[in-house]
Amino acid sequence: MKDTYIKAGFELLSAGQPVELVLKNLKQVMNKKGHTSLWTSVLRGLLTRIERENLQSLPTVVVAKEKDLVVAKINTLLTELGSETREFTTIIDPTVVGGVKVSHNYRLIDQSYKAKLRNLYQAIVSKTN
Repeated sequence: MKDTYIKAGFELLSAGQPVELVLKNLKQVMNKKGHTSLWTSVLRGLLTRIERENLQSLPTVVVAKEKDLVVAKINTLLTELGSETREFTTIIDPTVVGGVKVSHNYRLIDQSYKAKLRNLYQAIVSKTN
């Protein structure tokens, strides 16, 4: 039953219905059917589904600083990943040191300085052993 409510809510939200209206009507239906105890788990499931769908739809770009956002380079990487959109979510993460990490549909291209430094270190260590 819970999955049915989650699916219905998601479809209405995807169709562009206002969030407040969808949640209000969903709660009314659940009250009418005697399923109010499922409300919290339905909300949690709906949020999880929305997050999952949004993560899959837009690529993610991780950079150390905003100045590292080089659109031409990012567009090339998006093409390599098979992304049809040039829109992306940006995450600023100083631990990548520099460069860029682009992910889409569970694939990742890591051209960060951190990854390059780690690979260089591993190559040096493996040659000395």
